[in-house]
Amino acid sequence: MHLRKKSWPLRLGLGLAVVVGLFLIPQQTEGGGFGAMDPKTQTHRGIQQTGQSHPVLLDVPVWGQYPQLPTGCEATAVAMLLTYAGEPVTKEMVALALPRAPLPHEEQGRRVGASPNTAFLGDPWKPDSLGVFHRPVAAVIDRFLPGAALDLTGTPLLEVLQHVAAGEPVMVWTTIDLAEPKVAESWEDPQGKPVVWLSPEHVVVIVGFDAQSIWANDPTTGKRTIYPRALFEKRYDQMGRQAVAIRR
Repeated sequence: MHLRKKSWPLRLGLGLAVVVGLFLIPQQTEGGGFGAMDPKTQTHRGIQQTGQSHPVLLDVPVWGQYPQLPTGCEATAVAMLLTYAGEPVTKEMVALALPRAPLPHEEQGRRVGASPNTAFLGDPWKPDSLGVFHRPVAAVIDRFLPGAALDLTGTPLLEVLQHVAAGEPVMVWTTIDLAEPKVAESWEDPQGKPVVWLSPEHVVVIVGFDAQSIWANDPTTGKRTIYPRALFEKRYDQMGRQAVAIRR
């Protein structure tokens, strides 16, 4: 499926990290489950913790973006976070609350467009759209839960996982199926700064982890997926270390 939305812009000059190694296919679990678990699992405020070699897991609702929001992975992820935090909303409510801007276009021989750090580029109800970054997302969370947004952008994955262990699921920007990001297009924002769009951009919600794996709610499939931790970290770094959570 070819959707313009599944991509991510970076500032020119930052460059792309080189990905080396074997690509591991993520495993999906049916019905949002995590597969066989130790029957001695202990639960505290939605956190399931087993022995040292077992994962930390959060009981976050798993929602899919389709068919309503073909390019609305960010809105769907926010809705999962807010609902887990006790503010039940729909993905459509979040999508309506996000500021929007037109897609990049040609103007006097230059390709120009808004910054995804100010608005959603396009329309999440339409497949031919791009997406939005951490700043507008954090602002929308604060609209529903004033002062609750926790923008962790720039934080290494290890620190992100510390928030998950503390009971705070985190939405992060990555790629679909952890595919290697590729340059799709570029333009200038209103300040004349160049933006490069990487594809296939995606947002998932980290709900668990262990030493080797990351568990994430994936809006594309509407399922929880197990990803290889090392590769997940590489994609997270390549896509700008964007991460947003809600304070407990």
